[in-house]
Amino acid sequence: PGKNAAAPRTASADRLMYEKICEYLGQNLSVNLTVEDICKSFSISSSAVKKLFALYSGGGVIKFFHRLKIERAKEYIIDNVLNFTEISEALGFSSLHYFSRYFKLVTGMSPTEFAAAAK
Repeated sequence: PGKNAAAPRTASADRLMYEKICEYLGQNLSVNLTVEDICKSFSISSSAVKKLFALYSGGGVIKFFHRLKIERAKEYIIDNVLNFTEISEALGFSSLHYFSRYFKLVTGMSPTEFAAAAK
């Protein structure tokens, strides 16, 4: 193989890469990351990212990222420090409407319903 050929990846290297990407996602919840952003940050192909997330999370990287955002949103709602618009902005959603729709899709409740249930 030529100098540019990628070394075969081991299962432990894959797991470590997956964990590093998850950590990166968790640190960037306020940003609208794309698969391309993740690939650039880790010098990894989009197909490799997709394979890692299919293997370890059972789904796509962006879906995983948005679920992390919703988990953080739940924490914000329970803490009751930010209103829904501020939460939506803090987590990089393009609008309160999109945030509310996605929150309901993931949790089965609107942010308002979740806040009422969390009290």
